Amino acid sequence: MSIGKSIALTLVLVIGCVAQSGCSSSNCDGLYCNNQCVQVDSDPNNCGSCGQKCGPSQVCDQSKCTDSCSGGLKQCDRACVDVTSSTAHCGGCNKPCATGQQCTAGKCQGGTGKDGGIEPDTSTPQCTDRVAITANGALDLDLKVVTVSGKVTKNGQAIPAATQYNHRGRLEFVDKYGVTLPVKRFGPSGDATYQIDLIADTYDVYYNSLAGSNCEDTLPLPCHYPRVLIKKNVQATASGGLDIDIKVSRVTGNVSKNGQAVSSATQYSHRGRLEFVDERGSTLAAKRFAASGATSYDVELVAGTYDVYYNSLAGSNCEDTLPLPCHYPRALLKSAVNATSSGGLDIDVKVSRVTGSVSKNGQAVPSATQYSHRGRLEFVDVRGSTLAAKRFAASGATSYDVELIAGNYDVYYNALAGSNCEDTLPLPCHHPRALLKSAVNATSSGGLDIDVKTATVSGNVSKNGQALPSATQYSHRGRLEFVDERGSTLAAKRFTANGATTYATEVIAGPYDIYYNALAGSNCEDKLPLPCHTPRKLLRGCGAPVATTP
Repeated sequence: MSIGKSIALTLVLVIGCVAQSGCSSSNCDGLYCNNQCVQVDSDPNNCGSCGQKCGPSQVCDQSKCTDSCSGGLKQCDRACVDVTSSTAHCGGCNKPCATGQQCTAGKCQGGTGKDGGIEPDTSTPQCTDRVAITANGALDLDLKVVTVSGKVTKNGQAIPAATQYNHRGRLEFVDKYGVTLPVKRFGPSGDATYQIDLIADTYDVYYNSLAGSNCEDTLPLPCHYPRVLIKKNVQATASGGLDIDIKVSRVTGNVSKNGQAVSSATQYSHRGRLEFVDERGSTLAAKRFAASGATSYDVELVAGTYDVYYNSLAGSNCEDTLPLPCHYPRALLKSAVNATSSGGLDIDVKVSRVTGSVSKNGQAVPSATQYSHRGRLEFVDVRGSTLAAKRFAASGATSYDVELIAGNYDVYYNALAGSNCEDTLPLPCHHPRALLKSAVNATSSGGLDIDVKTATVSGNVSKNGQALPSATQYSHRGRLEFVDERGSTLAAKRFTANGATTYATEVIAGPYDIYYNALAGSNCEDKLPLPCHTPRKLLRGCGAPVATTP
């Protein structure tokens, strides 16, 4: 691919998007593949990109070919879909929404009619509750308030007394818009009864232990964070009683690493913890594993289905060698664990060791002259969980050695030079990070050498065929920004306040959208050498639409 020597800014830019380019179209919320709109996150014939076919026994799970669906997704034919939001499988497989509708919480909503509005759409009732205010007049409102009261128990028995806090948490009634009405906290002992006045409506009922985000305590009721669903669709349209029995399961087990005991910690006073996460993201954290000895756990959960994660609790910049791999924020170990009754669950964490060297265009990476390091590699799974390799030293070999929870990863390079990086560094300074390799199979240990292909692009920027005027208000005239399809940005150096507006920048080889950023702030109203679009203006490429506020 060749790049022209200059970019001329004219008053009108006409940017086209063709089917083969993979650009979005106004009537397609996916990608165009062979003149068809497809969902590459779930289409087994176009999984992750056009023409990428999965094996005959595989499914397409979040743009990756795999053997089964994960993260609560449902298999529909050979696709893994979220039936709460998929317009093609809304509420269940092969239940498409009408044209113009969206799938929200498993129900088709919105739109004006089937087949683009040709005939009335009766599949989902339209909103008839909006108040039409078209003239002066009176509007009296009588709010129907109901009183709901009852007793809360645990597996049919009285809730034990609190030993660590002066309360036992509370119930919270939440309407369909997420508006919450909390009940008074239960006292530290005695019957857990409640009484609450509600505006008549339908509510989901949650339990909140009020014990904080890092709750690992053994409490009278399970300590889910931020709260856990107890009952759905409670019709609170008339006063009455509502007793709630919270079903609780006790799950115990041992954690091992590749079939062996987890080694002792040498850097921290613990070895991380397990976290049980339901489909709404509510998290129950097990107690941290001690620095040495057995890695066993014992938790009480509100009965249900959970994904089980490992959290090393070592922070977002973890580059340490720990007893178990240090993924951030946490790494999935098991999906869809049925915890509707008490029982044992031993977990063996499969770990792979990947080693290799990084080069640049087939040559050794130059030494750093501005920083004490040359960035690092980051291994990222389909959920965004990241394992950061140790930073490359300022000079010498750029080799790495990491332990990963076995799976498939995209490999990124992070220069660690900040969001406003305009420096000339040993490897291109993309922010926040740049993709180097996709779908690396790290299900077993092995070597992986990575050669970073780079290209240097240079040129001149003009305005209507003429040189840019000098700046009168700022010490610069903005900059060009090169943005890949994932939003990773390489910023060229700012144009000086006067003189030639030339640039020369090194990028990781690939396709880019090119933007101009005036760098004049969100409230820019100044008259500048080039128009001050905020946050930045697309000059060449496909771009991505952004939400606007009227």
